[in-house]
Amino acid sequence: MRNKSLITLSALVMLQYNSPAQLGPDGTGTVNGYSIGPNVNLKASSPQFLAAGYYHTLAIRKDGSIVAKGWNDYNQSTVPKNLEKAASVSGGYYHSLASMEDGSVVTWGRNNYGQRDVPEGLGSVVSVSAGHGHSMALKEDGTIVLWGRNNYGQISPPEALLEVIQLVAGREHSIALQKDGTVMAWGRNDSNQSNVPEGLGGVTQIAAAYFHSLALKGDGTVVAWGSNKYGEADVPEGLNDVVAISAGGFHSVALKEDGTVVAWGRNIYGQTDVPAGLSNVTGIVSGTGHNAALKENGTIVTWGSNDYGQGDPMPGISPANLRGAELTGANLSGSELTGVDFGNGTVTSLNIGDYHTLALKAEGTVRAWGSNALGQCNVPEGLTNVTAISAGDFHSVALLANGTIVGWGSNEYGQTLSPTGLNNVIAIDAGHQRNVVLRQGGTVVAWGRNIYGEGSVPAALRDVISVSAGGYHTVALRENGSIVAWGSNDYGQSLVPLGLGKLISAEAGYEHTVVLKENGTVVAWGNNLQGQCNVPAGLSNVIAIQAADFYSMALKSDGTVVCWGGNLYGETDVPAGLSDAISISGMYYHSGAIKSDGTIILWGTDLDGQVSVPENLTSTSLSRANLSNANLTDANMAGANLTSANLSGANLTNANLSGANLTGANLSGALISGTNLIGAIGADLTGAILDKPVEFTISTSIVRLPSGKANKIKIVFSTETSKTYAIQSSPDLSAWRSIESNIQGNGQKVERSFDLGDSKYFLRAIKR
Repeated sequence: MRNKSLITLSALVMLQYNSPAQLGPDGTGTVNGYSIGPNVNLKASSPQFLAAGYYHTLAIRKDGSIVAKGWNDYNQSTVPKNLEKAASVSGGYYHSLASMEDGSVVTWGRNNYGQRDVPEGLGSVVSVSAGHGHSMALKEDGTIVLWGRNNYGQISPPEALLEVIQLVAGREHSIALQKDGTVMAWGRNDSNQSNVPEGLGGVTQIAAAYFHSLALKGDGTVVAWGSNKYGEADVPEGLNDVVAISAGGFHSVALKEDGTVVAWGRNIYGQTDVPAGLSNVTGIVSGTGHNAALKENGTIVTWGSNDYGQGDPMPGISPANLRGAELTGANLSGSELTGVDFGNGTVTSLNIGDYHTLALKAEGTVRAWGSNALGQCNVPEGLTNVTAISAGDFHSVALLANGTIVGWGSNEYGQTLSPTGLNNVIAIDAGHQRNVVLRQGGTVVAWGRNIYGEGSVPAALRDVISVSAGGYHTVALRENGSIVAWGSNDYGQSLVPLGLGKLISAEAGYEHTVVLKENGTVVAWGNNLQGQCNVPAGLSNVIAIQAADFYSMALKSDGTVVCWGGNLYGETDVPAGLSDAISISGMYYHSGAIKSDGTIILWGTDLDGQVSVPENLTSTSLSRANLSNANLTDANMAGANLTSANLSGANLTNANLSGANLTGANLSGALISGTNLIGAIGADLTGAILDKPVEFTISTSIVRLPSGKANKIKIVFSTETSKTYAIQSSPDLSAWRSIESNIQGNGQKVERSFDLGDSKYFLRAIKR
């Protein structure tokens, strides 16, 4: 079942655990090996050179030393000791090369083809390049020296080769850029990777991968040739203003003049999914399934495959990684924290199945715990870019950012295998041995068990805005506020009562249905043997509902939770004092809620550990930390617990505070410029310095404006073509008024800015 929260409320979870930290009474000490104290410098040291091999990454530090991360089966990531004053470095399949400031060459790693046997007397080398089993060196005078494997002639250059200014190795072919801007290639050519396009000239840079090659021209355009099996040679139409190129295994990457990155080709590891917001890039390199980008501030950003740690932070180059650390009360006043990673440990969504629980983390990964009898907790290795999760009875499903579905666990009815061609999915719900999803445009797809017609979507069903899969029936809420139900009707659960009026939420339980009306009241029908349809008298101001198997749940606007129905294992015994909840979830015999301070609360049966939250499901705790006057430019604090932290005078330019808990934090005098506050909780910007409108995305969250000087707020939300939208405000989540109506959708994002003065509001965007 889905976690149930008001469709415009963001869910945030922040738990803390004891990470390797030693803080003294004054808030100083060591954390994860870093010295913590006032005026410390945890900023990254800009690398002089960056390179990517097959499954490893190398970099040269400012002092000329080399650091490597990733696959090391042949010691290709084990840099020789006391290696200093490197000028260039290159990673091959299983070996690595470095040219030194004195013009010599050093090698390490595998040597099965003589790729490490540097020719005697080789000197005056300015750069090196490593292929699968061959090595190449470019000398000061423009001549080249090659050694190693030669099964395709990759180390036998053409005699007509002129003065070379760049030399690169593909898997088993070689390319040289000549001083006159022309290109020569030789070696393996079964995919035409060595067939340089006729007339190609004016080239300023070249790149080579497995079976394709790239050239960057002086006019900022890119030319590609060779294999195009995965679109790696399909240069995006209109791509221009390119200043650097890189070629991976079967993908290509381009760096534009404005510091942004474009990637295309194979995407099995997410290597072409350029991280959102990546900017100010000055250099790029690519391995088989990963990329690394060097930013202007000296930090390195990696994406794609990290199976061998090739994307891990590099000591002395990448900024300090304090992700998940316990820094409560730490004294970091006046410290240099540019680019430091404090975040990405936060859980953004909670979802409960029959005997297991799922959590979606801020970085798009999934955690599961509880019963694993049929593999429902075996989250697929490497699963990333997840935007939504849903737990069924004995299976789990995840929605990816690209609109596709991944499933795992029981597959008795094919419920973990997505229908062929299924894409453009925007919402998912897992039921009893089946799934139902909502696609862009308001259509519905269902698969899995279909004994009672629960998987037979009505042919004419359109304009749907939410779906819910129950035990043996399915419910869909339409744009006009009506609902459609199909499947089993043994208890009348699919028979929609007349006169319901406009509904804003509809949920299917095992054999009953619960709906939320526009006025905040609840109606339920179907099987009532355990009182699951006996809505408590006077229940009102409800903002979210949940239909579990034999009970029902409601979340009220004051953050309290109400449950009714079956209570065999305490699943409807709401914990005393539970308040300020922003999301609820429940299914068989256990229930859960997420509080606005980031706490996960679970109750009911724990026979399989389903209500025992894992200790390491955490975000960084900076509660009560002193960060006054610290430089946090580009710091990642997504989801961090910053309750009562002192951020006065801090520089938060371009810092990522999405999902962070800022309740009680002192932001007086803090510079808020390009700061990501999407989904942040409790931010009081009174006294902060705002040099541009604060930006929130409200397509999935309600934004509570801080009291005090709000200045301007920019609202960004996605629209559908030919649909009409409105922006509404409310002081208490109950009475809403439109502050702008009749916004016409165009299939793009819409932006609106408002001057809201000193008042406090909730805002939401709704589709008419």
